[in-house]
Amino acid sequence: MLPLIAMAGVSVLQGILGGAAQRKQIKAQNKAAAQANTLNTLEAFQGVSAIEVQRGAVRQQTAKTLALADRRATEASATVGAASAATGVQGASVDAVQNDIARELGEVQGELEIQHINQEYTLNQRVRELVTGTRMSLEQMQKVPSSGDILKSALLQGAMSA
Repeated sequence: MLPLIAMAGVSVLQGILGGAAQRKQIKAQNKAAAQANTLNTLEAFQGVSAIEVQRGAVRQQTAKTLALADRRATEASATVGAASAATGVQGASVDAVQNDIARELGEVQGELEIQHINQEYTLNQRVRELVTGTRMSLEQMQKVPSSGDILKSALLQGAMSA
């Protein structure tokens, strides 16, 4: 009977030591995973920031191009107005030229807006891909067994070996 109790005691002790070692290993793995996750998240933030800088440049360029198109249309319209006033020409032909200038400006503005929307969409896709890739690369944390769980498991192990 005494050898059975001794075997059960040794088994319990082994279970406790093994559980403590496992707990320590899981904590170390979780710490390493947390550090890796932090680095991955920071890299993702840097990537998103770089994309947002590009977004700012795209918006600025679109605004400049729209302003330039508007300025050129205004200049062309003023030139037509001045020429018609200098020559005394009035009526439908002058109105038609002014309408053509306004129509062409509208077309250019529409094309620029479509280009801008496409560029924004591409930038949004890059952000989505970056965030999704980062989320997929994050390591999961393992549950660290409590001291009570380790003791319970060791006692069950000891009872089964007796």
